[in-house]
Amino acid sequence: MIDFIFSLALTNVIRVQSTICILEDKDHMLGKAGEDYAAAYLELNDYSILERNWRCTLGEADIIAIHQDDLVVVEVKTRHGKDAEEKAIQAITPSKKQKLFVLAEVYHAQSDLAHLGIRVDVVAVGVIDGSATCELYQDILAW
Repeated sequence: MIDFIFSLALTNVIRVQSTICILEDKDHMLGKAGEDYAAAYLELNDYSILERNWRCTLGEADIIAIHQDDLVVVEVKTRHGKDAEEKAIQAITPSKKQKLFVLAEVYHAQSDLAHLGIRVDVVAVGVIDGSATCELYQDILAW
């Protein structure tokens, strides 16, 4: 059962809380559950998901979507425990931002979406006691 509660936290940050049950026993299961949760959240917020776990020779993008007039590469970071969302967003280093932008450029060049802009967003998913929260950070390249 998913029970969403939305509230605007900051201009470009949207917070959502949920009673979704996520298995925490293995990191890969946690990451997969976090990506599923993030994809559902993005779709509820008018993102059209084009690809999940898209790969090229330069790396992988968790989610590729269209939102408003942009092609968006979305990185999902899932962490558990106290301060999980903060830990998740701290994992986005300057080199990770650059890599995500390059992946966006490659996808953009290979697609028929040249009329769209390019943006990189991050969804930070935090899990505590089986409940998940997430924050959407839009246009992280502007940080």
